[in-house]
Amino acid sequence: MQVYQTQLVLSDFASLIRGEVNEEQVRAKVEGHLTPDYVKLDGSFAQEVESSEVKKQELKDMVESLQSTGVLTAISGVESPLVLSTLWQAGINFIQGFYISPPLEKMKYDFASEGL
Repeated sequence: MQVYQTQLVLSDFASLIRGEVNEEQVRAKVEGHLTPDYVKLDGSFAQEVESSEVKKQELKDMVESLQSTGVLTAISGVESPLVLSTLWQAGINFIQGFYISPPLEKMKYDFASEGL
């Protein structure tokens, strides 16, 4: 894929590895089959971290394991400031959800202001 200058995104990753959050198991899942550039975690994690310290730690461990392999992490389902704070502390690279912005009919971001 690098020959064609493309990147691989693995989506809903957490749903693939439920119960396998230690570093060796996560690396085996990722490195054993694919080498993604990005992993988008299942959005259910965003809802679960709000009410469970165990889930918060699982998320932090998973993010750390993925990032230790050079993978950037993303998650959807961010609907409250508490969840946003937890995800920030866990080190998630990219976030998505209604708390950030609801879906829009038209893209209103001014890319020209970013020099893109």
